Amino acid sequence: MKVLITGSGFVAKALIQNVPEGMEVTLASRHKPNLDVNFIQNDWAERPLSLKTDVVFHTAWANDRYKDAAMIDNLKYLNCPVIFCSSGSAIEESDYGYLKRFCEFLLKGHTIARLYSFIGPDLLRHAPFEFIKEGLSGGPITIKGTGETLRSYLYQDEMA
Repeated sequence: MKVLITGSGFVAKALIQNVPEGMEVTLASRHKPNLDVNFIQNDWAERPLSLKTDVVFHTAWANDRYKDAAMIDNLKYLNCPVIFCSSGSAIEESDYGYLKRFCEFLLKGHTIARLYSFIGPDLLRHAPFEFIKEGLSGGPITIKGTGETLRSYLYQDEMA
């Protein structure tokens, strides 16, 4: 099976590192991560690719509704299923949430994966890592909010 992954951030890296054997993976992005993967440099907001693939994991995004719409439109030239790696923040009333919901709407009919609260060695900026860092420094551990909110974190390999 041929798999195309767009973007080069945390989710794309986790997917590449956890691809089952026998799958042929290509990464198409503006930036190549330091991973051993077939790579095509491409800005999805500017041009589509002429490529035969069985499925696309769309992790790239521009944080701009016009560029994101252009990216999604350019994916249509591949004529295959798209799995959009969205965000749990899509439910939030924020610019980020609005944009993620907008992209989900544009990809109606494809698979939407809303990824919530994941962690791993490639993403060292969420609460568990801050708690550990503050604890090791000997200072107080900062909890934002009331401390009553519960959150479950998913490790990056299990997310992928």
